[in-house]
Amino acid sequence: MIKYYEIATKKNHPDAAYQLAEYQYFARDHENLLKYYEMALESSNNYDLTNLYQYCFNNGKQEDLLKLYQNQKYKNKMSSNALIKALDQYLQKVDMNEIPGNIIELICDLDLSKIDKVPIYIKTLQTVLTKQLDMLKVHFQYAPNSSGYEEAKKNFGKLLNGEFDEPDESDQ
Repeated sequence: MIKYYEIATKKNHPDAAYQLAEYQYFARDHENLLKYYEMALESSNNYDLTNLYQYCFNNGKQEDLLKLYQNQKYKNKMSSNALIKALDQYLQKVDMNEIPGNIIELICDLDLSKIDKVPIYIKTLQTVLTKQLDMLKVHFQYAPNSSGYEEAKKNFGKLLNGEFDEPDESDQ
């Protein structure tokens, strides 16, 4: 039976890919499990991903689930509650000083207002990261020899001379 699912999967049948992914869940073949779920998700979003979530949670593979979520093709096909659960479990097992850039980006880009039961430390982490990244952006934007720096210098001079007007909303 598996052989026929593999043949159908090669011919881009998402149901066959989903069935192979479900089979891999029970066979505990992590690499193929993710591969076949991705193939199934490419064509449809009508699949129950409970076994994928369960496998990742039970085997410490939350980072794989987070990476899958970051792929724009799958973002709307995954449960936001499962995403928060994966993020929570992942953050509890890593050193906060060693969070990879892609996970930081994911945390900053999440719209937590639309997700129920977000742990307070994830909300706080998002706020702190966003503010730190904004400060870093300002630092580089206004670094000497950058256009932002030159603009700030001119505006400061105008401000000292009483010539500075607040920019209009339309100017931005």
